[in-house]
Formats: sequence, structure tokens, C-alpha cells
Amino acid sequence: MLEFCKHARLYSTTTYFLLRLNFLGSQTRKSWFIQNEPNFLCILSKRLSFTGKGTDATEYAWFGWNSHYKGIFHV
Repeated sequence: MLEFCKHARLYSTTTYFLLRLNFLGSQTRKSWFIQNEPNFLCILSKRLSFTGKGTDATEYAWFGWNSHYKGIFHV
């Protein structure tokens, strides 16, 4: 997933991804997050059901980057 995010960030000034919340918790992604701090993070309070047959017991969040906005967010 990180490779997809890196690629999208190279070609777009605004990107939003629905990702597992644990995307934040990785030593591998830490250096990338330091250089690419999201401007927007919305943690979903309800677990999602992608099939309509229940959830996968995982928390999700919307991660957003906008190169034109210089907000405050620290990982």
C-alpha cells in the first residue's frame, strides 16, 4: 500500500486514501510519514462492512494530503 501512496503523491497535489488505522504504526513507513505528513486524518468511529455481512474487526481512517495546504499534523 505504501508504494501506491508514494506513486499517487508524485502525480497528484491532492490525495485521499481509506486505509487501516494501523497504517500509522510502522517503522518502515515512519520516515515516509515524517517527509509526507497528512493534512487530514479522519478516524472512523464505526467499523466498516465492505460486504454487508459484518465487519472485519479493523479500524479505518481517511488519510488526506493536499500540497497547497500547510496544516498542523505530527505523527
